[in-house]
Amino acid sequence: MDFEFLYDGTKYDRLIAFDIDGVILDLFPHLRELFLDHYNHDIHPQREYDFKIPDQDVNDVNALWQLHLLTLTRNSELIPGSKLINKFLRYEELLFITSRPEESLLYTRRHLESLLGHGSFNICCTNLLSKVDAVKKYKPQFFVDDRFQTIREVSFMVECGMLFNQDWNMGRQLGNNEERVLDMQGVIEHIIFIYYQKTCPNFCESGGEYYCKKTHEEWWECSIHKCDSWHFVKDLYFDQF
Repeated sequence: MDFEFLYDGTKYDRLIAFDIDGVILDLFPHLRELFLDHYNHDIHPQREYDFKIPDQDVNDVNALWQLHLLTLTRNSELIPGSKLINKFLRYEELLFITSRPEESLLYTRRHLESLLGHGSFNICCTNLLSKVDAVKKYKPQFFVDDRFQTIREVSFMVECGMLFNQDWNMGRQLGNNEERVLDMQGVIEHIIFIYYQKTCPNFCESGGEYYCKKTHEEWWECSIHKCDSWHFVKDLYFDQF
């Protein structure tokens, strides 16, 4: 499977991967209720929850997911700001890596298409198992997940592992190639920062502001950067839905 990132007419081997539940969809309240009802197991929001239920076979948990996933998803709301992912769908090919059971793949895809539009994306379901193998296979440059342990496991394989801010991952000490992002706008800003930091010697950031080392102007106002890539990134950064 080939993933291409188009920028300035040049093809870049660049791919961004996202988790779904906890990053795009707020499935947590409904999963918590489901697991309490069936297993008397509470995935408390103030601690990092794990979908591997004690003393339960993973196949049984998968079966429960499959049985209730349609209702769970229909009842779930989008994470605030998650529609900003449509900005990436304009320019890049995306991959969703989810712990959902593989039997839900077609429905999950249709549901994402209904929410985000018919963009160019692929989905990998890991059946509640580790996402490490999927990251090894598809080799994304960036991966966004709400589970700290997942980011820790894959951060050495990606350009940056982004921990999507949630109650259950607060207070975690992040390491190399790991970054906490507060929302989807934060994902966009961080990718822009990494891209320009590596491709333009004049790009500089200070206190969350971007400016040009050469002219000392604000990055977006600096005329020497107004090329096709500049307009692309300005649109990605400023255009609101």
